[in-house]
Amino acid sequence: MDRPTLTIHPQAASRARKFFFLLLAMGMAFLISMVLFDKIFMPLAVRHNDDRLVPSVTGLSVDSAGAILKSVDLGVAVVGEEFSSAYPVGTIITQLPPPGMRVREGRLIRVSVSKGSPKLVVPNMVGMGRRQAELLLLDYGLYVGEIVEVDTAGVAKGTVLGSFPQSGAGVAPQSRVTLTIAAGGVEPDSTWVPSVVGRSLEEAKKRIAASGLELGKLEYEDNELVLPGTVLQQEPPGGMAARRGERVKLLVARSE
Repeated sequence: MDRPTLTIHPQAASRARKFFFLLLAMGMAFLISMVLFDKIFMPLAVRHNDDRLVPSVTGLSVDSAGAILKSVDLGVAVVGEEFSSAYPVGTIITQLPPPGMRVREGRLIRVSVSKGSPKLVVPNMVGMGRRQAELLLLDYGLYVGEIVEVDTAGVAKGTVLGSFPQSGAGVAPQSRVTLTIAAGGVEPDSTWVPSVVGRSLEEAKKRIAASGLELGKLEYEDNELVLPGTVLQQEPPGGMAARRGERVKLLVARSE
């Protein structure tokens, strides 16, 4: 007796092959997705947990900024200083990276610190005429303030004898400078009193003697803001006319 013959329909065989390849494709896709998840997505997720959001430290002192940044595991590094009228001395003007960015834990935030308002230097105007001194101050971005006239011997009327603040002093832009100028018409034995406030006693003695004056009474006072031996006050004040031989009284910081 003959055995029955198993006949596989061609369409059934085609469906079986398609199903097999579908399962193979799904398996490959699963493996690829697992590799991508392990190599890319997981590191990104872990790294995100290590990121820190940069806070704003503009306008703060470096110490305050350092404390705030330390609280979020960041640091601060001062990389520059610049003049600024908008920010007080020692406060932060700019920061990099800017606020709101995410950075790695331990990142240093670079900051620039204010040096305060820009300073201008008072020019030397001694010996100039009043008008020339006024124009020079304008060139420096400064203005003439009070005009003090004093009688001096042998000096042409209107000649600048000194200024306050003195030449070389640092001042803010558009500051006003007081000028002491010669009034003229004094007797030949007159001289003008030098300004010695802020100078050492030894230097004051030399300047007083060079002006044809004599050192008068010395008084002493405790003052922790200046060096011992520094002149605190004088009488008569600097820039005043005086007869030669007149005595100049000084108040001096007490020596230890």
